[in-house]
Amino acid sequence: MLPVFYTDVAAIERDRDRARKIDFGDRRFGFCAASHLCPCLADEFAAGAREYPIVFLKENERHTPVFLFGLRPGQNLMTTPDGAWLGAYLPRYLARFPFIIAETPGSQMILGIDASAREAGDGAALFEETGEPSAFLNRMLGVAEAYAIDAKASDAFVARLSELDLFHPITVEVSDEGRTYGWTDLHAVNEAKLNSLGDEDLLSLARNGYLAAIYSHLLSLRAFRALKDAEARRTREQGGEGGAAA
Repeated sequence: MLPVFYTDVAAIERDRDRARKIDFGDRRFGFCAASHLCPCLADEFAAGAREYPIVFLKENERHTPVFLFGLRPGQNLMTTPDGAWLGAYLPRYLARFPFIIAETPGSQMILGIDASAREAGDGAALFEETGEPSAFLNRMLGVAEAYAIDAKASDAFVARLSELDLFHPITVEVSDEGRTYGWTDLHAVNEAKLNSLGDEDLLSLARNGYLAAIYSHLLSLRAFRALKDAEARRTREQGGEGGAAA
C-alpha cells in the first residue's frame, strides 16, 4: 500500500523524464486540501507543535504520529482554495511530495515521483539539457533521502514508547451548531505513566532525545485552540455563521 497522497509511483529515469518540468511552486498543495492530517517525524515535533496538534493513529498495533490540520475529517485549515500553504511550518512529508524514496532489495535508495505530479512549462526541470540531473532534482533527492533516514529514527522512537506502554486513547469533542461529536481513534502519550517510569527508563528517553519529542507532543495538544481560531477566521472570511470548538 502506498503512503497517503501517493497514487502511482515510478522511479525517475533519464530517458523518459529528461524533458519533464514539475510545478513546484508555492501553490502546489491542493493535493492535501481535503485531508485533515499528514504523517510527521519525531524530529519535527518541536517545529510544528505550536500550530498543529500532534497525535498518534493506531493501526495493526502500530502507532503513527500525525499533524492535524482541521477539527473534523476532511477539513484542512492550512490550505487556500488555490493550493497555498498557510502554516508557518511546512511538514516535511508535504515538502517532499511528489517525490519519495524507494529502497531496492540491495538497500539502494532510488528516487521516485508520483504520477499525480503536475507538469508546467515554466516548472522545475528534472534534468539539464545535457542530460545531467538538475540542481532541483539533486536537492529533492537529498530531501527525500533525509526523510527516509529520519523516518527510521522516528519509527524507533515510537516503538520505544510502545514498549513502555505509554500510549492511551483520547477523544476530541467538536461542537457544531448545537451538536457535539468527536474523534475516538486518536492516541497520545499518557503523562501520568510517563512520570511513573523508573529513573533508568527516563534517563534512557532523555539520552536518546525522546523526552524532548514527548513534551513537544504533549504541548502540541494545546494547538487545538489554534485550529479553532483558524476555523473561526475562515468562517468570517467566507461570510458564514456558526463554528466549531475543540
